[in-house]
Amino acid sequence: MTVGIQPSKLIDGKAVANTLTTQIAADVAALRSATGKVPGLAVILVGEDPASAVYVAYKHRQTLAVGMASFDTNFQPTPIRTTCCQSLMN
Repeated sequence: MTVGIQPSKLIDGKAVANTLTTQIAADVAALRSATGKVPGLAVILVGEDPASAVYVAYKHRQTLAVGMASFDTNFQPTPIRTTCCQSLMN
């Protein structure tokens, strides 16, 4: 059995991201309109890794940009397990 080689295809990542962001924002608005509920993203950041902080900040901005709620909680590197669990329940 011979597998055909497909030519590579150049994509515009920014255009794809913009299209997805627009579609997600429309879906969030439709959900809010239909149910009165707003979806959200909750993030728990444990420790002080700069790369993780940048990643979480980016997710926060993108979440707000599409009309979703964003919840961030930060803990020291050695959080007590019950504290993390309580944060998740809130």
